[in-house]
Amino acid sequence: MQQDGLSATDVELVNLNGPDIPAAFASKTIDAAWNAEPGKDQPEAAQRFVIATVRGMRDYYHSFIKKDVDASYVERALDALGRE
Repeated sequence: MQQDGLSATDVELVNLNGPDIPAAFASKTIDAAWNAEPGKDQPEAAQRFVIATVRGMRDYYHSFIKKDVDASYVERALDALGRE
């Protein structure tokens, strides 16, 4: 948000259940969403999600904070996800 000149006062945070997010996008009630995890009904997906999240945080930390590895891999991954 900071990169686009926005602050926390420029947005309204709303808690939604995961299944309600697609409907909120469809009705244009929300502009953005964050779904934190797959949920308790999908334990294997939740485990894969947590492992991928921790690996991503580790790679980001070593690439950009500690700077002890080549950051080009992480930069390419972020670019593929649409980072500007």
